[in-house]
Amino acid sequence: MLILFGLLLTVSPRAYCCIAVPPLPAPEVVGSVDGYTHLRVHVREDLALSVLEASLPEQERLVEDALEQPTSSAESDPYGLVLWPAAQVVAAALIGLLGTYGKKRPARVVELGAGTGLCSLAAVAAGHQALATDYREEPLALLRQAVVLNENQLSKRLPVETALLDFTKEDVPEADVVVAADLLYLRSTSQALAAGCLAALQRGAHVLVGDTGRPGRPAFLDVLKQELRGAARQFRPVQGWTLVSPRHELISTSQAQPRLLNVGLLHLTPADLEDSPHQENLETGDAAMELSSRPGAGCRSTGRRLPRRPRIRLRLTLLAALAALSAWSRNQLTPTFSRTPTSRRALLALAAPLPAAAAPAAPALGDIPWDEPKRKKTPLPQLADEFTRAFQRTQWGVNGRVEPRYFSDGFVFRDPDVTTNGIREYAKGTGTVLSGCKADAVDVQIIEPDKFAIRWRIEGTANVPFPGLKIKPYIVTSTFTVNENGLVDSETDAFSIPTWDILLSALSPGLPFLAPPEPPVTSPFA
Repeated sequence: MLILFGLLLTVSPRAYCCIAVPPLPAPEVVGSVDGYTHLRVHVREDLALSVLEASLPEQERLVEDALEQPTSSAESDPYGLVLWPAAQVVAAALIGLLGTYGKKRPARVVELGAGTGLCSLAAVAAGHQALATDYREEPLALLRQAVVLNENQLSKRLPVETALLDFTKEDVPEADVVVAADLLYLRSTSQALAAGCLAALQRGAHVLVGDTGRPGRPAFLDVLKQELRGAARQFRPVQGWTLVSPRHELISTSQAQPRLLNVGLLHLTPADLEDSPHQENLETGDAAMELSSRPGAGCRSTGRRLPRRPRIRLRLTLLAALAALSAWSRNQLTPTFSRTPTSRRALLALAAPLPAAAAPAAPALGDIPWDEPKRKKTPLPQLADEFTRAFQRTQWGVNGRVEPRYFSDGFVFRDPDVTTNGIREYAKGTGTVLSGCKADAVDVQIIEPDKFAIRWRIEGTANVPFPGLKIKPYIVTSTFTVNENGLVDSETDAFSIPTWDILLSALSPGLPFLAPPEPPVTSPFA
């Protein structure tokens, strides 16, 4: 109980006020305009904006062009012409943030990787300035058409500026607020985005980033942690909606009816920088410019915060307690997953001491055909679809019952804290710890010529530190690298919520600042 109390005290104060509220209405398809799909998206309860995105035939053309390219290229990117779930969340958060600005001058918003440009449309609809940037002209042209459509509907001018910008090579323009939604696909892009965000913070800007658990999030956070205070580097889960408009299967999976999902929202202020010259919240609390917890909006500050030195002492005390428990957990878990106690498979070992005799037994995997012939090489889209259906059918992500024909002999598994070598060790460790869980594949995407990513929902019970400990449902993004023989060489996992949230949810469900559980899904791969 003391450890749990310590954890509560060291959670970022912004989290205390994140009380879940009903989400905004889901985006809806209302027709077509000049061959493009016309969507209506609420960014405030009383404000819905029109967004244009590529129709299904156009998406098919973009995917075919992309698959014909030997490497990724800007000209063949199929992802920038459709709306993504994080866009509504970030746009709603932006509306809340801009509402705190005075009326003397409008704020200037820069949207990176704008795509359909919902955030820029929201900014100008709220009376502010927006520069929408993308590294391709095609989405910017589509955004300009959407501007005209919204001007006619709202009966006012919406002066959205557009500009070609590759933030991996160019500086982020001056702004009061920098926003980015659903951009954390690739490691290199995510690192460049983090560097751009840090530069914007140094110039005094606020930053809003939305992400649904894409593969690049760990790399993004790795760059941020070099310059930001620890409490600031937390994506806060906010409820958003799944996609409802038609989607090519290699871009994303859409559903006939919208479903709730958790979107990670990161709101950074200049005061979050280490040794920040901005003193607005270093000693007395978060800035007054925090957001409401309306989906897409983050949190509202209460202004109450522990003084800095007591917070540091509490954290040091907690670290000592966790170190002792960590040493115990390393003796309880199987060698495969003993490196640290904070991974998906091992973090629950912090909860309470468990006698060694009660450790869960290894799963019976003797009937797995370890020596069966390897699968013949096929095009990556075919492999990704077949692999995902096998993942859903066998549930190997939680029970360890893998199909070895998909994996190379040098397979390596990584999650935020654990590295495991060999498919047998992966199967053994997974089946030992997660056999009481269920995995539902949400979608699969090709993200590089040799990589694909499966997003899947996990729920059920874990077997450490004692059998049957219920865990809150959340989303795992598993990124798979394929070698020259068409076999899966590695898997890297990332989670939609912080590991401390998973831990606290298991120990004390119902705490108001924790993320809501990921809603149930019906897997399209079943």
